[in-house]
Amino acid sequence: MMDSVNAATEPRQSEKAPRESEAKFRLLFDRSPNAMLLLDGDVFIDCNQAAVEMMRCSGKEQLLALHPYDISPERQPDGRLSVEGARELIDIAHQEGSLRFEWVHRRMDGQEFPAEVLLTAIPLYGRQMLHVSLRDITERKRAEKELREREAQYRGIFEASSDAVLIFDFEGTIVEANPAACRMYGYSYQELIGLCGKDIVHPDYYYLFEDYKRQIKVSGRFSAQSFDLCKDGSAINVEVHGASFSYKGKPHLLAVVRDVTEKVQARQLLERRVEERTRELQTLLDVTAAASSSLALDEMLSAALERLVALVGASRAGVMLLDGESGELKARMIRPKHPIASEDLAEVTRACDAVIASGEPLYVPLDPEKGFVEPGALLPLRVRGQALGVLVIIGSEGGAFSREQLTLFESIADQLGAAVENARLYEQAERAAVAAERSRLARDLHDAVTQTLFAASLIAEVLPRIWERDPGEGRRRLDELRELTRGALAEMRTLLLELRPSALAEARLGDLLRQLAESITGRVRVPVSVEVEGECALPPEVKVALYRIAQEALNNVAKHAGASQAAVSLRYLSPHPSPTRGGEGVELRIRDDGRGFDLESVPPESLGLGIMRERAEAIGTVLNIDSQVGHGTEVVVAWKDRRGGKQ
Repeated sequence: MMDSVNAATEPRQSEKAPRESEAKFRLLFDRSPNAMLLLDGDVFIDCNQAAVEMMRCSGKEQLLALHPYDISPERQPDGRLSVEGARELIDIAHQEGSLRFEWVHRRMDGQEFPAEVLLTAIPLYGRQMLHVSLRDITERKRAEKELREREAQYRGIFEASSDAVLIFDFEGTIVEANPAACRMYGYSYQELIGLCGKDIVHPDYYYLFEDYKRQIKVSGRFSAQSFDLCKDGSAINVEVHGASFSYKGKPHLLAVVRDVTEKVQARQLLERRVEERTRELQTLLDVTAAASSSLALDEMLSAALERLVALVGASRAGVMLLDGESGELKARMIRPKHPIASEDLAEVTRACDAVIASGEPLYVPLDPEKGFVEPGALLPLRVRGQALGVLVIIGSEGGAFSREQLTLFESIADQLGAAVENARLYEQAERAAVAAERSRLARDLHDAVTQTLFAASLIAEVLPRIWERDPGEGRRRLDELRELTRGALAEMRTLLLELRPSALAEARLGDLLRQLAESITGRVRVPVSVEVEGECALPPEVKVALYRIAQEALNNVAKHAGASQAAVSLRYLSPHPSPTRGGEGVELRIRDDGRGFDLESVPPESLGLGIMRERAEAIGTVLNIDSQVGHGTEVVVAWKDRRGGKQ
């Protein structure tokens, strides 16, 4: 019985297995993202949706009505007819069971594209058919093309590079080199390939090659300067930049080597020139500093010539200057002091006259036959094209001046010429300043003291007659005479202070202000009261600044205010108990009852306001001005000693 049941069950199980396998195949076939077709002979009998989309067909029916060569261009890239090639490949696939190849297909819209085709022979429906798998490899082909182009570019760069490019394996053997490397090291390509890196490196730099390999393994990059050897044994300075990269599928070392021998030599030459130029500039600076150390002509020349002789190794140096009145050259100074015979001086003078006439330096080389055992340099001293004299430099016996020294001498002559001109201008300015000061004192005496004394003398002449007629008026006139004489005396003391500026710093500020007030009262008959509260020692610069501010303010009262009275208040401030709040201070106020002015309508520099502000700023404080038209003016400046604490 059981045998009968088993016999009946086995056919049903054998039929079920192929059906399940076919169902699985159909599921994979339909859902595969790759294009798949079934080929019976040269006719497509089935395809999946991916194939329909790849060929851009309207549906399966359209694609299944085509032959393999219908979805191909007429010819393949190798020139074969697609019909012949397709049939041949189909036959091979049937014979070998499987075949993979690349093929150019054409979509229904005419677009051609490369594809990878896999033909697999499978038994189906009792016959051998071909399962066709298509994969669009357009992007892969594009990448392969770009890779080939890039490799060609890199090869072109490798061959055309002016720098030596070497490829080493990790044993240090050269496996590839470009033409520039062969030229740099003097080897042929065949000779260079196979050499060890140490064969082209100077023994003193072997350690760099080991560092090169070690750093490449650690960081992938390397840079250094080295000393390499050419085939003929000559040495070259090189810069090496290396990196790790893959060559023929294996890790290698890439080294780009640049011959910097000329660069190194140029840098060394430049360093020497810079050093020489630095010495020259320092010499010029030192001589210029000596020439600028004084505005007294002889003192300046002595310092400059002594410094020049010491710095350039000259035996002596001197200056001949043109006399401003006669126009003749006269020897002004020589250092170190050295007696000169009259005939030698005459010869030097003639040479200097020639230099002045030509405006060009004159260099006298050694000439023992003519008696020139020392080199000489005669250089014109000029300022703005005007000749001032000649600088004479005598070198050491048997020596010679270099071209660089001669250039330096010309620069020194230019600086010395400017210093001579400055010294002469200073002398002229001193004389002009003395004359100007005399003129100013004469003007001030005339404008202030002389007029006041003249007015006093007139009152004194008529006072007896006035007293006889009207004693009361006589007493008033006598008081006026007293004010005038006191004012004249104050004006004279003020002028004497101007002649001795140090007296301003020595006198008390309150006394200075009282004297200033008396001089204004005597000059313009405007009473000026002075009130001083307290006392403390002020720095001289503060005292002078406050005095000048008060002087300017009272001059404005006298000239512009039209006031009937004015007042000066000086109040000393007591030290603050906190050490961080500063020390002593002072407040100065000058006010009048004059016509006043509009601060916004008056330029900042008018009425001496700019000068007063500058004086206040110079001592670290601020000038405050309060004025209204018709209500007078008040000037306030407060100074506080902040040296004992934080400002």
